[in-house]
Amino acid sequence: MRQTGETNLNLDAVNLLAYPPAKKLHTQLFKYPQEVIPAMDQVLKDLMLDVAEQDQLAGIGGMVGREGDEEIAEILGRIYKVRPFGLLSINMRNLNPSGNP
Repeated sequence: MRQTGETNLNLDAVNLLAYPPAKKLHTQLFKYPQEVIPAMDQVLKDLMLDVAEQDQLAGIGGMVGREGDEEIAEILGRIYKVRPFGLLSINMRNLNPSGNP
């Protein structure tokens, strides 16, 4: 994403179920999307900064000196978004976060 300049990450929610430690995240994404998606957006931005800083320290991918500083400044100015898809749709009236019918 850093090399292509993309700011949107498409996330297939079914893939969360394939990784056992992420099953709880899948459930929370389904029940509380307005709280979980902004947190995912922030984590994505933090990871992009971490990767850019590690590349700068290692001198990888044109991240040496001033070019690296400019790239990190660009990342700080961008808005990254996680775009989840593949969740089952449900009527809001039927949504009960406590899990009790």
